[in-house]
Amino acid sequence: YLRSVDVGLSGYKARHNLAMLYLDQQRAREAAAELRLAVTEEPGFVPSWMALAEIGRREGRLGETLELARRLCSGDGLAGLPALLEARAAYDDGQVEACVRMVRHAIGGGLGTNLGHARRLESHALLRLGRIAEAVPVLRELLHLVPQDEEAQSNLRLALQELGTKR
Repeated sequence: YLRSVDVGLSGYKARHNLAMLYLDQQRAREAAAELRLAVTEEPGFVPSWMALAEIGRREGRLGETLELARRLCSGDGLAGLPALLEARAAYDDGQVEACVRMVRHAIGGGLGTNLGHARRLESHALLRLGRIAEAVPVLRELLHLVPQDEEAQSNLRLALQELGTKR
């Protein structure tokens, strides 16, 4: 008897989805509690970390989230995850150049299977800075990692068009 049910659906992914519902209802405290449980169960689940970091950033408690990330992600090749969360906060705060440096540092620290999340953020930052030629190889790598990423496909197409008009 074989089952192909994602075990996360009744655990960390369910908690993440409940947290998103709480956020839609402006219930940040309950959302943060569910997200903490989700990342405790599955430290490599970046969407929950990003949402938790965003809540922490808005409430002036990003440091708590980063400390939790450092504790939970010290093994399993995830040591770069706290730096990725810091990079996202820098991006959201308009510190886009710093974001690029932090993403690259995060990649060097190890992200497990989460390199696609880092490359997506890096591509957004490079495009926002107008560094289109530098964004193209990042977008290509992202599409190698996540071939179905429609946003990356569109961004790469637009970047290549923009580079073509400048030459």
